[in-house]
Amino acid sequence: MPLDGQTLGHYRLLRLIGKGGMGEVYLAEDIHIGRQVAIKVVQNEQTSYPNEQTTKDAARLFQREMKAISALDHTHVLPLYDYGETSIGKSSIAYMVMPYRSEGSLDDWLQQRQTSNPLSPEEVSNFISQAADALQHAHEHHLVHQDVKSSNFLVRNRTGSSSQPDILLTDFGVAKFTTATTTASQNIRGTPAYMAPEQWEGEPVPATDQYALAVMAYLLLTGRPPFVGRMEQVMRQHFNVTPQAPSTINSRISPALDAVILRALEKKPENRFATITDFANAFAQAVKPSIFGTFVPTVHQNESEQKQPEAPVPVSLYTEPTVRSPQSEELVVLDSTATVASLPPEVQKDERPIPPRPPSRPRSRIRTSLIIGLVLVVILSSIVSFFVYQSNVNQQNLRATASAQDATSQAIAVANAHITATAQAYVRATATVIAANPYPYPQGHGTLVLYDPLSHQDSWSNSSNTAVGGSCQFSNKGLVISQSQSSSPYYCAEKQSFSNFAFQVQMTFIQGDCGGILFRGDMSKGSFYYFRLCPNGTYQVRSYANSSSSSNPNIMGGGNFTQTGSGQTNTIAVVANGNTLTFYINKQEIDSAQDGSYSTGQLAFFAENDGDSTQISFSNARVWTLQ
Repeated sequence: MPLDGQTLGHYRLLRLIGKGGMGEVYLAEDIHIGRQVAIKVVQNEQTSYPNEQTTKDAARLFQREMKAISALDHTHVLPLYDYGETSIGKSSIAYMVMPYRSEGSLDDWLQQRQTSNPLSPEEVSNFISQAADALQHAHEHHLVHQDVKSSNFLVRNRTGSSSQPDILLTDFGVAKFTTATTTASQNIRGTPAYMAPEQWEGEPVPATDQYALAVMAYLLLTGRPPFVGRMEQVMRQHFNVTPQAPSTINSRISPALDAVILRALEKKPENRFATITDFANAFAQAVKPSIFGTFVPTVHQNESEQKQPEAPVPVSLYTEPTVRSPQSEELVVLDSTATVASLPPEVQKDERPIPPRPPSRPRSRIRTSLIIGLVLVVILSSIVSFFVYQSNVNQQNLRATASAQDATSQAIAVANAHITATAQAYVRATATVIAANPYPYPQGHGTLVLYDPLSHQDSWSNSSNTAVGGSCQFSNKGLVISQSQSSSPYYCAEKQSFSNFAFQVQMTFIQGDCGGILFRGDMSKGSFYYFRLCPNGTYQVRSYANSSSSSNPNIMGGGNFTQTGSGQTNTIAVVANGNTLTFYINKQEIDSAQDGSYSTGQLAFFAENDGDSTQISFSNARVWTLQ
């Protein structure tokens, strides 16, 4: 339900400026002092059978978390001005009041850069240092953020010539203010691409934020997260797949930086850095150039072990071995093939005859003898030191190579020994996620197989086609589809196919004409079902063949669905079970039909220009398969 114009306490909501899985953010005005603020709103999902005790527990959790967050005082944490709870109509609302930063989020800043190239390691190090400082402060106040990602950092432009802004941590997970879910659903927070194994199991610790910050660093350096795929595939990879070294994607990344990031991405929290500050310090140290060079261990493996898998295939068990220097906290990686240092070029002999020297005086002869003796001592000392050092390096490299081989063997053995335990972990994690997203429709029984906030590209297409004026772009508002020319629907499709399912998404009219969802599609042939909504309140269902509906009349159509006009959000859904197609708007059944044109295929979102340039955003997509 849009809240523009509503009043929460002494705050007047002006307009929606962002939304995500945990709520909506509005630009608002503090009526008492006349300043603009940002207010995050979480609306209670109404249910037919509310649980009074669960409601009280959620309210207590919200109060406790708000008091803890308000105690934070750090230059890189966005302060909490105020918070409260209220009711509007039949909806219970919890809200947080924060400063309004017109510069937007780190995600926005990245999208506005003049280049598509990833940030340099030095630029990323600066962001990681600021983020780690903020998170360390939170950890010292017994707070775990649980949703560290670039869209949850706001930017603050620096004065002067620096083009890189400072960042401010925000969005310390609001307690899910609901009455119909299990305790587990209240515990599981986060974004799947960033969630550590222990977070999937509902047991976050401070090292959970370190893992997510390492995922964020990986994405900033390479342009992609370590793991991609559908939700269940990403979850399995977090549990059991060693990430591909970021240097295999971006050659500007050093082996030392690889080692730091991969350590922070260890599956077990105790194997990561002791604190998130230690991670940031190691990251900064790895970025700095070293006068001694970088030593990388050579580990011989079978060809099948060396080949990095294409995500989301979970086959890699290789972990980069590292050795900690006893002299410092710098992470050192050794190489069995490296030399100690580059030797100077050989000096060419001068073949010209050397004229005889005049006889020396005895004092000069003594001085010369002393100098020669000192030079010999220095040379001999250097030779001895060189061989001692080379011997030590060789021994360390042998130990590193053996350690790597042992580690690989041990990893395989441990993996085999823990197949049952891992399977149980998957079951627990999957059960928790499913509990947070129960099947909401009366047709059949559904199991959640896909949940995507649509704020980042995962399994949906992200493309542009200037020939038809269409584009698909991910943002903190969701997947925004634009079409500037009148033509067939411009769509963004999911890669896999579904047969019997329920498909639900939140759809917001930004400007222009119509949009909606396609399902059971064969996009290569232009064949699919088409469920379209328009801002004037009408809807339409068609079947397309060869990208044309001319030979396929409307299956159904009508009007008077709830939220009409630009800026309005509707939750739309279709339940496809055999030949029975049932359609929902805002969780109310609006129509159903029998049609057997298509039995399986892809899902997609679309925008359609009927005369006006059109832009529509989609967020929080869910798919349940029917049993």
